[in-house]
Amino acid sequence: MALFSQEEFSMSWYRGFELDTYFCTVKFYENNTIEFQDDACSYSYYLWNQSFNYTSEGSKGIYKIKLDNGKELVGLVSKNYLVLYEVGELKPFFIGGIGISVEATYPLGGVESSSFLTENGKEYKSSNLDNLNSDSPWVEGVKGYGVGEKLIFRTNMPGIAFFSGYFSINNPSLYEKNSRVKKVKFKCLENGKEEIWNFEDTAGGQQVDLSNLFKYDGSAGVHIEMEILEVYKGTKYTDTCINGMYTAFSRE
Repeated sequence: MALFSQEEFSMSWYRGFELDTYFCTVKFYENNTIEFQDDACSYSYYLWNQSFNYTSEGSKGIYKIKLDNGKELVGLVSKNYLVLYEVGELKPFFIGGIGISVEATYPLGGVESSSFLTENGKEYKSSNLDNLNSDSPWVEGVKGYGVGEKLIFRTNMPGIAFFSGYFSINNPSLYEKNSRVKKVKFKCLENGKEEIWNFEDTAGGQQVDLSNLFKYDGSAGVHIEMEILEVYKGTKYTDTCINGMYTAFSRE
């Protein structure tokens, strides 16, 4: 199947924020061709400035992508965002979006949570929301499905890129086995305005628009409280997970 038809994703980050570039794109064409383009020719990574035929399969926004050179990728796919991993690597090598200003897109940082899960010596803290690494979500730490648990973050951008669930490149089934956020309440703590937001059940990035709560004015921003109201229940675990959250300022 073709993931997209004549779509182009601008690059936001390369190799999980370790390197900076704003000149890379991934393009999809109707004939099941994918093109990796580095306009600055700044990276020697083997995929860039080449085109490949591909096949893909998946669901819930998680897709396996097989290139005709024998390489396999895993993608988090939505109409707004594309995140690509090489099989065997925990960090994404591409995070991009359509119509998103990469200059104003970055991890939220400093997110506080009302709880987090500690399991087998591993802590699933809210700081995990700063990356999209495999097996690195924030997970609430209370009994049940986490309804009523909260995240608080500061942002000066009303656009938020939201990646739901538990993503594991080696075990994609963990997405549906764990619980995912379905409905939340966003509240601006500075002015008290609130808004209910419903999420689709997908690991692909979803665009959140909080412009009804506050407007971008170039200031240091506002504090937003996000409360879980309802979840998609996991087939095996009650733990509710969020993979990542970033500012996402549209150029349009």
